[in-house]
Amino acid sequence: MASVCLPDSVAHAVVVRHDRDIAQTVTLGQKYPSVALIGRDGSGVLIEPRWVLTAAHVASSLSPFASFVDINGERYQVDLVCPNPRSQSPNPMHPPEVDLALLRLAREVVGVTPTSINREVNEGSQQIVIAGRGDFGPAGEPPRRSDGKTRAVTNTIDSVDADTLSVRLDQSGDQTDLEGVGAPGDSGGPMFVTVDGRDFVAGISSASAGGPPGAYGTRDIYARVSTASDWIDEVIANPEPFGHPIAEPIELVDGEFPESEPGVMLRKFFDAFNSGDAEAIARYGSQYRLPGARQDRPDEEWAKVVLRQRRLTGSATALKYARSPTNAQVLIRADDGREFIFEFFLQQRDRLLLDGVALRPID
Repeated sequence: MASVCLPDSVAHAVVVRHDRDIAQTVTLGQKYPSVALIGRDGSGVLIEPRWVLTAAHVASSLSPFASFVDINGERYQVDLVCPNPRSQSPNPMHPPEVDLALLRLAREVVGVTPTSINREVNEGSQQIVIAGRGDFGPAGEPPRRSDGKTRAVTNTIDSVDADTLSVRLDQSGDQTDLEGVGAPGDSGGPMFVTVDGRDFVAGISSASAGGPPGAYGTRDIYARVSTASDWIDEVIANPEPFGHPIAEPIELVDGEFPESEPGVMLRKFFDAFNSGDAEAIARYGSQYRLPGARQDRPDEEWAKVVLRQRRLTGSATALKYARSPTNAQVLIRADDGREFIFEFFLQQRDRLLLDGVALRPID
């Protein structure tokens, strides 16, 4: 089952030009066993035996209730999250300057060779391979939901900035044979360059711009790895100053949240949610949602989306709560006994405000 995200998504996996067999993307993807599946909805890449490189916004969403990485069919627990210091976006509706994070695994990965990072700053116009484990499909069609397989497509870098690389899905004679870009589904997947027969990680999937994700003409943006290589080396050599452990969940007795600022915010959300009343949910939104989020989706429309998710769960009983620097996650039990995770994306202004909410199954 897919996660349900209330804000607009910047995540993506791979789509391929419409005149190619989608099975070819699986064949190419099999050449890249270092591509990781992070939780349910993210990708990354193994760059050292205990280190996965991914997007910062994927790392920030890693659930304390499912903090694992799947590499080549084996699950590995994450024990430290190290976001790039420039990964906090000044505008919550846009990706950060450096959308990168490192995940340290609790044990070394065996049976898979890590892919080294690219350190050369001459990426312009190079042909590349984009890989991911999220949604997929041909360009111009609705994406198909991820089945966990690694898929890969090709493209050519057409723009290089200090912190990003970008590609575009062309519909002209300049296409590569298996041309593709991102599609909705997950972020954090790698962009590979090949130098002297060896693959290197050149970029990490971050966002799309200029059109719907995965459509012809849309630009895909990747966090540039070469200009972040010094930071990557520093973190791996001495990780503790750069990172934080996965938050420990707090048991909630009778669904009662702590009397803290985020605890009060969450209690009021679930009071409105469980009421099933659109006006109550809209009033909550007017009190706690970010101004930019309210402008993009008025409170009354947001309330309708929340109520659609309530039809999935019925009343929600909060069981556990965990707080990280950029979000809060709540494990809930639905009316029918199933368990879900509510994720709340938070921004600290003069007070704590809500950027968005996502609902997904626990596993």
